[in-house]
Amino acid sequence: VLVFVSFSYLACALGQVNFLLDQTPPQDSEEVVTKMDIHSAAKSRTRYILDVVTNDDTSYSLEVAKPFYQETEVGQEVLVLVYKGAFDIPYAEIERLP
Repeated sequence: VLVFVSFSYLACALGQVNFLLDQTPPQDSEEVVTKMDIHSAAKSRTRYILDVVTNDDTSYSLEVAKPFYQETEVGQEVLVLVYKGAFDIPYAEIERLP
């Protein structure tokens, strides 16, 4: 159990450092929302997830705020910002189109 906890902590820490040290500009593209999900559990907060597929066929499941989720529909275009990451571990963010 201790090994699993240690590995989980290490993976989370690596992800945070990858994000915090990243100085690269994002590659942005307008993509279509392919799926919408709500994940909720008794002991954790509700998560609102939008799935998109980028032009290079990379799939992302991105967490958004509840108002953003409520104002979005499957098939709607959104702005996806894909970052290289400090350790070449890509990550993405999502924004509304103006």
